[in-house]
Amino acid sequence: MLRPLIKDITVELSQPRQLVAHIRWQGGACTDVCVRLPPHRADSVRYPAAVVDRVRHWLRACSTHKSSINSIRRGWLAL
Repeated sequence: MLRPLIKDITVELSQPRQLVAHIRWQGGACTDVCVRLPPHRADSVRYPAAVVDRVRHWLRACSTHKSSINSIRRGWLAL
């Protein structure tokens, strides 16, 4: 219904995660509409850096403990 009234629309990325639509009407008037884009899906499910660091520390400690247990087992199997 609005299509006959709109001359053209230009869309630009004004800031990160924000679009601006410039609407030029047949009568010569212009309207700007700002639209915030939703966050990337990856950003919304990403864990905080503190949690990732804690898990990495735990994995290092766990792998060190596991390798020492495996070396003890290998020593017992050699007997």
